[in-house]
Amino acid sequence: MDSPSPTPNPAKTSALLAPAVGLAGAGVFMLKHDLATALITAAAGIGSSVPLWAVGRRHALRDALEANAITAAAPTLGHRVFDRSRFRFQGWTRGTGLFAGDPGFPRRVHMHYERGLDANQTWVAQLRDALKRELGAEYVVDKHDGRRKRIVFRAELASEQAAPEEASKARTVLQELMSDSIQVSVESDEQGPVRIEVTDLPATRMAIGNRQRTVERVLAARLGATLIAKWNMAEATVVFERRPSWPKMIFPPAEHPKLAVLDDASASHQIYKDFVVTLGQDEYGREYGWHPFKQAHGLVVGGTGSGKTVALHRATELLTQAGFRCWVLDGKKIEFTGFRGWPNVELITARTEHQIRMLLQLHELMEERYEEMEQGLAGPQDWEPVFVIIDEVTSFLQNAAAWWKKHKPANAPMKHPFLDILANLLRLARSAKIHILVGMQRPDASIISGEARDNFGFRMSLGKLGPQGSQMMWDNPYIGVSLPDGVKGRAIIGGQANGQTIEIQTYFAPNPDENTDNFDPERVEAAKPTVNLYARRMYEIVTEARNQITGETLTNDNGTPEAPKYEDFMAAQLIEWDEDYIRRHTPQRKGSSILAPRIGTPATAHEPAIAAASSVAVLEIEDDFNVWEPEEEGDGFEQYQEEDTLSVSSIEPGDLVQLEGDFGEWFVVQGIEDFNDQAVLDCLNFHTGDPMCVELDENQWLVARKPIPLKN
Repeated sequence: MDSPSPTPNPAKTSALLAPAVGLAGAGVFMLKHDLATALITAAAGIGSSVPLWAVGRRHALRDALEANAITAAAPTLGHRVFDRSRFRFQGWTRGTGLFAGDPGFPRRVHMHYERGLDANQTWVAQLRDALKRELGAEYVVDKHDGRRKRIVFRAELASEQAAPEEASKARTVLQELMSDSIQVSVESDEQGPVRIEVTDLPATRMAIGNRQRTVERVLAARLGATLIAKWNMAEATVVFERRPSWPKMIFPPAEHPKLAVLDDASASHQIYKDFVVTLGQDEYGREYGWHPFKQAHGLVVGGTGSGKTVALHRATELLTQAGFRCWVLDGKKIEFTGFRGWPNVELITARTEHQIRMLLQLHELMEERYEEMEQGLAGPQDWEPVFVIIDEVTSFLQNAAAWWKKHKPANAPMKHPFLDILANLLRLARSAKIHILVGMQRPDASIISGEARDNFGFRMSLGKLGPQGSQMMWDNPYIGVSLPDGVKGRAIIGGQANGQTIEIQTYFAPNPDENTDNFDPERVEAAKPTVNLYARRMYEIVTEARNQITGETLTNDNGTPEAPKYEDFMAAQLIEWDEDYIRRHTPQRKGSSILAPRIGTPATAHEPAIAAASSVAVLEIEDDFNVWEPEEEGDGFEQYQEEDTLSVSSIEPGDLVQLEGDFGEWFVVQGIEDFNDQAVLDCLNFHTGDPMCVELDENQWLVARKPIPLKN
C-alpha cells in the first residue's frame, strides 16, 4: 500500500506568495517615488507570511502525524488501501510549539474497520500501540459499535484550565443570545467546557420557554459541546453543565422497601399511596419509576434482549419485598418460571384457559369492590392492593383468540371479548386498588391506541423504537428512535412529575430461574422477600364438563365424561398449590415422539471446541459487555422512506438527516430553532444516541429520510 496522500495546504502556498506579492507591490510604489507606502507594503507582505507560515506549518505537521497513524493502523483494521475517509482525528491539543515540531495530538481518533475481523483485546491493543507510537499519547477505547464496525479512541489527558479563547467564545455567544449585560464564567478541561455559569439574566425575556431552548441549541452548536441547562429565573441565573457519561450496567439497591401491608389499615394505605416501583436511574443517578397510586397502570415495551422482562422482574421483586399481593399472567409461559414459589407471588398462570379465568376474576373482583364502595360497606383504605404483571400481552391475546375459536359458547360472536375486558380493567380498576403492569415486545395499535394508551399513566420503552412505535408511545416520531444500538436496559420513561420523557438505564434485576444464563444465587437470595404473606395458589385443571349447580361430572351416553365447555373452564376455582394435583392432571411425557432415537455414541472430539471457546472468553471491550443483538436484523430504516435530497427549511422533527464530516452518519432531528437566518438542528446520532447541534443555512440541501406515516 502507498502512503496516504497529503491533504491540500493552502496556508503554506499563501505564506510563500505573500512576501512576493508584498515586494511586487513595494516595487510599484517605488516607481511612483512613494517610499513610505512601498516600505509599508513590503512589511505587510513579509509580516503576513509569518502567521500563514505558522498555520501551514501546523497543518503539515498534523497531516504528517495523521498519515503515519493511518499507515500504522490500516493493516490492523483490514484496509487494503489507505483511505483518509475511514479515519477522523478530532480535537487537537496545543503541543509544545511549532518551532519544536510539536503540533499536539488529537483527543479522539475515529476509525472504521472491515467486516469479519475478530475485535478482541489483542486487536485493540495493537491499535492502541500504533496510536501511541505515531501520535505520542496514551489512548483508550471510548466507544465501540460492533454492528457498524466503528471504534473511537480517546486520549487520556490531565485536566486543564479553561483556555481564555474558550471562555471568550462562550461569553460572546451567550451575550449575542441574551444580553450584553450578563456575566459569564467558564470552566473547561481538555474536552471542552465543563461548566458555564451565567448571572444577571434578562429574566423577563428569558422566561419564555422557546427562548431557553434556542439558547441551549445554539450554544451547543457553536461550542460543539453537549451541555445540560439548569435555569433559575427567580435568581436570574443559568448553569450549563456537561452531560455525565452513562453507566453501562446498574444493580438495584440492596436494601428492601419497608413493609407496606400492616395490621393498621390506615398506615398501610399511606405506604401504598407513597410507594414507587423504582426501575432505573438517569445519568445523574436520580431514580425513576412507576408510582401506582398516581399512575394507575403501566406499560413496558421492548424487543427480545432489550431488558423488558428484566424490568418486569425488577418490579415483581420490589412489590413482593414490600409485601404486596402479586398475580402474574405469563404470556410466553416461561419468562416467570423462577417466580413459582416466590414469596407473595400468589398466582402465576401459564395455561391459556387459566390466564383468561384470571382476567375475568380480576374483573369480578373489581365489580365486587365497586359494589362495596357504592353500598358504603368498604373503600380503598380497607382493601389490600392487587398488583398484576402481564408479560407478552400480545402473545396472550393471540393464544386467547385461538382458544376462543375452539371453546366459545354457542351463538357467541367470532371475536373474543378478552381485549375489551382488559381495556375495561385499565379504565376502571384503579379505584378498586387493582394495578396492572403490561409488557409487550413492540407497540401494538390495537392495544395502546386511543383511550387504552391514555389509561397507562406510566410508560417505558426499552431499546430502539421505530418512528411509528415512537408515535404510538410518545405522540411524536423521534423519542426513543436514537437510543444507542444494542445497549441492554437503556430506556425512555414517561409519566414523570414534570410531564417529560427521560432517558434512563434500568436496573439489572437477577432472574430467579436457575436454568437461565444470568442466574446469580447470591443476588437472587438477597432480592427474595423476607416475609411471605400469601400462600401460593393455582386454578383447578378442568378436564371434563360439570353441572354448574351440583358440580357433578356430565357424561356421554356411553358413560365417558363430556369434554369441558367454556363455562366449565370459567368456573375453575382458585385452590392451594398442590404438586400431586398437578401430576395427576397433567399427562406425563417420557420423551418426544418427533425426534428419532440416537443411533451412536456421541463423539469425544469436544475438547478442541472447549479450548476455542475459552480463547474467545477473554474478549472485553469497554462498551460490549452489556450489548445484545436484535432478534430481527435490518438496516434500521424499515420505517423510513427512501433517501431524498431536501432543503433544511423542509426538515421536520422526526426526520433522519445525513450530516457531513462524521462519516456521513445519520442523525434524528429532535428540534429546530431559527436564529439569525440560520436553522439550528438539535439531533441525536441514529445509532449511538450521541447528541449534536448544528447550525445550517436554511437553503442548504441535506440527504434525508422521512418517516413512513402511521396508518390509521
